[in-house]
This record gives sequence, structure tokens and C-alpha cells, in this order.
Amino acid sequence: MGSHHKAKASLSREPAAYAAELFSSDATTLPLQRLLYIAHQSGVAEPSSCAATLLLLSTGRAVRHGLNRIMKPLGMSEARFLSLVTLYTLDPAPSCPANLAYHVEVTRTAMTDTLDQMEKQGWVRRERLDTDRRVVRVFLTDQGREIAAGAIRHFLKAASVLAESLKPAQHKVFGTVCLKLRQQAEALTAG
Repeated sequence: MGSHHKAKASLSREPAAYAAELFSSDATTLPLQRLLYIAHQSGVAEPSSCAATLLLLSTGRAVRHGLNRIMKPLGMSEARFLSLVTLYTLDPAPSCPANLAYHVEVTRTAMTDTLDQMEKQGWVRRERLDTDRRVVRVFLTDQGREIAAGAIRHFLKAASVLAESLKPAQHKVFGTVCLKLRQQAEALTAG
């Protein structure tokens, strides 16, 4: 029986059982379980499409939390890590806090706090432009470069381990599915 037929057969069962099968029973997935149950009961949305999107959200959250836990012993929050990756990518050119905030997807205030912490640790240095004191440039230090390189290697190894159970053909299918969902999400927000 194909996966599409299994999904249809699963949907014919009690909606709560189907939701429980897709999602773990921890508190973080309770809203997703309820949303799937409502989709199934109300007819507002197609349940198998909702299930695919909700499963992607749940999986994304689990992957993100897992990677964050793996990076924490290195002193890396997600914002610190992504800031270092951005600076490492631009190095030796500097960046500015607003540009970093954009790439890390945090507020400017949150980026200032992140940069304060990273500067105290010796990972970055900030310089004001002599010609315009309002402009702050952010540079990686030598220590920051070493920390970034090590954190990137650590992160990539962990990311690889997460997908080891998938076969190469599944990587391609997963990438195609994610790209389609991303394009659809971008189309929804473009209007």
C-alpha cells in the first residue's frame, strides 16, 4: 500500500488517534495535535495537507531544539552561532549590527545584546566609524575566527548525523518537498 493510501486509511481512524500517531505526546505538540483534530472534524482544511505542514513544523522544531542543545556546550545560542557564521562568511570585511540582525532574524536590540556577550568573550570587536560615529562596524577577532570555525564544523557534523538515516534518494525527495512548501509559503506572504 502506497504512502498516500496509508495516509487516507489513517485519516479514516479516530482523528485524535491519527494526531497522536503523527506527533509525540509532549506539551509542545499539543497545539499541533489539536489543529489536526480540528481540521479533520471541521472540514475547514484538507486534513492530510494540514498533517504534512504540521508534521514539518513539529519536525523543524525538534531539529532546531536538538541542534541548539548540541551547540550549547560550545557557548552558542542560535543568535551567537548565526552571527559568527555571518561574520565568518564576510571576513575580513566587517558587518554592522543591523545587517547581522537581518541575517540572524532577530531585532536590533537582541543583536546588540548578542554582540555585547560576544565582545565580552573576545569573539568580536566593534568600531565606530571616525567620519560618522553613528556607524558601528563589527569584526571577528582571531579568537572569534577560531571559535566560528570550530562551531561550524561541530554544527555540520551534527546536521549530517540527523539525516544519516535517510538514503541519498530520500535526501533529494525531501529537498524537493521542502522547496515546494517554501515556495508556497512565500507565495502566501507575498500578497
